[in-house]
Amino acid sequence: RYIDQMVDALPILLISYMLMFLIMHLYTRIWRYAGMREVLAVFVATTVGTAIFYSSMFVFGKSLPRSIYFITWFLTTGAVGMGRMLLHYVALHYSSGDDGESGQVNTLIIGAGDAGAIIAREIERYHKRSRRIIGFVDDDMYKHNRLMNGFRILGNREDIPMLVARYKVEEIIIAMPSVKRDVIREIMEICSPLKCKINTLPGMYQLLDDEVLVSHLHPISIEDLLERDEIHLDTSKVEPYLKDKVVLVTGAGGSIGSEICRQVLRVRPKKLLLLGHGENSI
Repeated sequence: RYIDQMVDALPILLISYMLMFLIMHLYTRIWRYAGMREVLAVFVATTVGTAIFYSSMFVFGKSLPRSIYFITWFLTTGAVGMGRMLLHYVALHYSSGDDGESGQVNTLIIGAGDAGAIIAREIERYHKRSRRIIGFVDDDMYKHNRLMNGFRILGNREDIPMLVARYKVEEIIIAMPSVKRDVIREIMEICSPLKCKINTLPGMYQLLDDEVLVSHLHPISIEDLLERDEIHLDTSKVEPYLKDKVVLVTGAGGSIGSEICRQVLRVRPKKLLLLGHGENSI
């Protein structure tokens, strides 16, 4: 009954949606890195496009059942949104940021908190070819057997030897940058006899803007096991003296100087000048 009217309305429909797709930049977005912002853009584009289509039909004196407009919006949103998100997941599955080995290293993450979740998400997105996440370990009993980022929390630290043997774990990541040193030492006592590569994150005070990245991972060192806990710097009191200022750090090539530089960068100086004495640090 409405076939002829729908055929006549097709040019208006296409123009309405194409106009909104252009305005919302749906054709120029990189869908490999799609997130909620892209999903919202699709929703806005199809909703406003449908409203333009409905208004145009009214202006031109054409009429269609209201159910047609709803069905059109529903199908278009599903086709455009799901199609692009499918491209997103396919791109993540078949591509990776790694240029090294093609074989995956079975990886167990200790710490099912914010840092562990971020590390797992980044591995899945950019390092999937080199690492295969087995799951998490956490001492919080409430989290056991639950899923985080699609991976199961398999047990507590006492279960690590059993999990390493069962899943042939080759790498252990300690993703607890704010934990006390005695906890790290206890975990190392469990992990040291195992034939696994053990990586950890720096303390939160060493991470610029508290950002956690796979590139921050490093083999466990003596500094990570020191008896004293790290000193937390109150940057809010220091920030007024350094933010948007030109700062000169002498002895910047040494371990203390380089750490001072990292702390200064956190408060975003206008310019940071590094002065070193030795030839190797210049």
